[in-house]
Amino acid sequence: MTITQQLRDASNRITQDEQEHKKKVGKKTKTKDGFDRLIFNHTKPATEVAQLCGVSKPTLMDRVAEAVKTGLLEEIEKVANQYRFTIEHTQKTMDLFEQPKWSDRFTEAQVIIIENLKGGTGKSNSCISLAASIALDYQERPRTLVIDLDPQGSQSEYSNIDVESDGDILTAVDLMLGEYEEDSVYQEFLDEGFMHEEIVLESLLTTHIPNLKILPAFSNDERFNSMAWDQQWNGDETTDFLSLLKTKVIDVLKPHFDFIFIDTAPQLNPLVWTALEAANGLLVPCTPHALDWKSTSNFMKILPGITEQLPSRGENLKWWKVLATNFDDEHDRDMNIIKRMQRALGEDMFYNSIARSTAFEQASQNLRTVLDIRKVEKFCSDKQLDKALLSLNTVKREFITVIEKYGVK
Repeated sequence: MTITQQLRDASNRITQDEQEHKKKVGKKTKTKDGFDRLIFNHTKPATEVAQLCGVSKPTLMDRVAEAVKTGLLEEIEKVANQYRFTIEHTQKTMDLFEQPKWSDRFTEAQVIIIENLKGGTGKSNSCISLAASIALDYQERPRTLVIDLDPQGSQSEYSNIDVESDGDILTAVDLMLGEYEEDSVYQEFLDEGFMHEEIVLESLLTTHIPNLKILPAFSNDERFNSMAWDQQWNGDETTDFLSLLKTKVIDVLKPHFDFIFIDTAPQLNPLVWTALEAANGLLVPCTPHALDWKSTSNFMKILPGITEQLPSRGENLKWWKVLATNFDDEHDRDMNIIKRMQRALGEDMFYNSIARSTAFEQASQNLRTVLDIRKVEKFCSDKQLDKALLSLNTVKREFITVIEKYGVK
């Protein structure tokens, strides 16, 4: 058997193992009443929904009954003789009562790139966790999107679609290069009469959080870099590759979202540069360890030269900050590096940090964020879950403060 055959066999076994793991995880996501655990964990009783809507419970239930009757709302399920409002129920009910939302304050989407040249800094986990925490803001109900530009494609794990078995799923790269590639799925959609905007919107994957969507990535997205480099070497300036993410994807999606997070690979290549060109905010996660900080500081030193070479010369970026991740607050080993980071960065560093916690690891293994875990499920100790949630929520609040100060209105 050749090496190629051995690799192909290994690939098939890996795929089978991944499918079996997803099935095993899926069995854990049911309550004893048969409800989807990921949905149930975010349900609210009528009393809480009434408070969010600023009305009494009887007024709430009267309006809900009317909305169900006219088809504006689906029937509210009862669990243990108590009405449980799903996220979608809650959001739509708040809309019925015309409760203000994020888009009433900020009319343009905030586009944030998550990037660091150093791998293993918790970049992808920070991205999906922060995005989910914002989407779960019941009061302002921000419409949130994660665009995965890392060909490793880890963000699709949080979607409701089996990307392995659906060959029609398009990535941001597919959407950027669609008109330049013959015989592509994108071209097939065009031939069927779909407009570009329709194709982009239909490419978004749903999650268990109604206002959180994902645009996935696949390994063959690396081809974007090859095409961009070839263009540069051949002196062909007919296609501005570094603006394609903005013009073909971001500009189409901005009217439909309040927050767009772009998760990138730990590399410096044209695909990452397209994200820098499309964003108005830059978030740099960094684990407070000596080698991580050294690598991150080197990345920060070369970043000005990179942004100056972009079509917008970096003028699109309104803010940037470093976020400490995987911070071990139970021992003093990380404090020295944290203090060095704070001295060097000052206000360019988040005051709060994302703590090191086994809750993040357990959530990831079960294809969730820590926000989807409940203590009764016993994925980790209560202390570890509390630590993870506390640190994430404090970072989210500080992040919102940054957006309120620098965000595009």
